[in-house]
Amino acid sequence: MKRTASTFAFLAACLFLGASVLNAATVHIDLSGAVTGTSIVAPGGSFAQTFEGQTVVNGVGIDGFPTDPLTLKPAGTLFVEFFDPGVSPAGNSILSESGKGPLSVFFERNASRLVWSMGFLGESPGDHFVHLYMADSNGDLIQKIIVPGRPGFNVYSVEAPREFRGVTFYNYSEPMGLNSDPVGLRFMNFSYDEANVVPEPATLVLMLAGLVSVVLLVRR
Repeated sequence: MKRTASTFAFLAACLFLGASVLNAATVHIDLSGAVTGTSIVAPGGSFAQTFEGQTVVNGVGIDGFPTDPLTLKPAGTLFVEFFDPGVSPAGNSILSESGKGPLSVFFERNASRLVWSMGFLGESPGDHFVHLYMADSNGDLIQKIIVPGRPGFNVYSVEAPREFRGVTFYNYSEPMGLNSDPVGLRFMNFSYDEANVVPEPATLVLMLAGLVSVVLLVRR
């Protein structure tokens, strides 16, 4: 009886560990080493104004669709500045063309959910919206989301109906049109849930050991 109980306890531990690994892992994009330039390559993801196939309209808007495969296109300037948003950890932030241009992010891995901090720096009339295009690794548009801007800095999160590999943001305000904010829009603290996480070999071994234990127990 004691052996049976211990065997089931071992199995439960193995399956719990396996289920934990199968859950989406969160990847934090580390901007601590980022510097101002036409593009930024950081652990976890990379940044540019657009993807190949897209063009910037009037310095602020976006036109066209990403090409296959999804690839960043360095253009314009991404300004990196240290900032404390108050709602998430202080650190490096990104302003595309001083906060007025679009910003595209390419993830190292496919994602199922994106979280980031964002804020409007100036005081401008009208309601702000951030148009967010989500694309897969082939450049196919998965979803377009309009995120209402809130006063000051806030933490935002979005999900897509299927895994995505990159996003493009641009700022729109009504009734003034494309990005009427005199100072711009700042982004920072990006993280995403990795889609379709595969267990590591060591975890698979533990899960298999648990299953073998059950088979032997049943046979006895």
